[in-house]
Amino acid sequence: MPNLGKIPREVFDLIADALLPNSTKNMADALLYSEKQENILWRVIFKSDEWIDKALEVEACPCLIGPTLDMIGKPDYNGPRRHHVLLSINDWNGDLQYFQHLLFESLREGYCYNKAKHKVILPETTFTNPDKTRTIKIPEIVLHINDVIFSYELIELKKSVTRRLFKPSTVQTQYSFATHKKIRVIQRPDIFGTRKTISKRRHLSPICGMYLLCNGKRWQTILKDPECPRVSPVFTAGRTGDIICWEVL
Repeated sequence: MPNLGKIPREVFDLIADALLPNSTKNMADALLYSEKQENILWRVIFKSDEWIDKALEVEACPCLIGPTLDMIGKPDYNGPRRHHVLLSINDWNGDLQYFQHLLFESLREGYCYNKAKHKVILPETTFTNPDKTRTIKIPEIVLHINDVIFSYELIELKKSVTRRLFKPSTVQTQYSFATHKKIRVIQRPDIFGTRKTISKRRHLSPICGMYLLCNGKRWQTILKDPECPRVSPVFTAGRTGDIICWEVL
């Protein structure tokens, strides 16, 4: 068996990039290495990789979306008390909806589920690294799981929830995939709605969309208000190509 203690940090980082969150944590503990912030982000939500494994097995691609993902899991955290995060599953086959029990079994202990609003409250906590030299404050997380419960092509969210997923001062948010945990930023003009250019958060309603990149593949993510009027998508090439906005009918 190889001596894990001799693995250089840069090699560990390359291996960790290909592992799921809790597998990365186990390897980091064995080597007494600190995890990257984006791996901690996933671990503050999931205590195990079981549901993520099942998602990948059915060819879904779980993704976290929120305005301040890069703050969650920082050792010097000094941000807001609560963060709103959307769990998007990109499950075009619709198979993952049959394994909702695995999601709840995989969530961090102590969560509270609001079934009426399809959201999970993960309470504030602290994480300590293996040699107990560093404690990280983890804020409360409101995890919106509408996409897990309904598994539609469009994610239906109230406009107040949609707006919380974007920064208040600009139309910008962040995302991280379970299989490519590096946090990326997306902003206008790559976020579109009933107009090609969205300049204010209120323009995110009644419908908005974006294309999120993971390992060279673009995933279409559309957020729709339950009270959205009838709309028709406008494509880059007539009736084909990417959606660039919607027309209200």
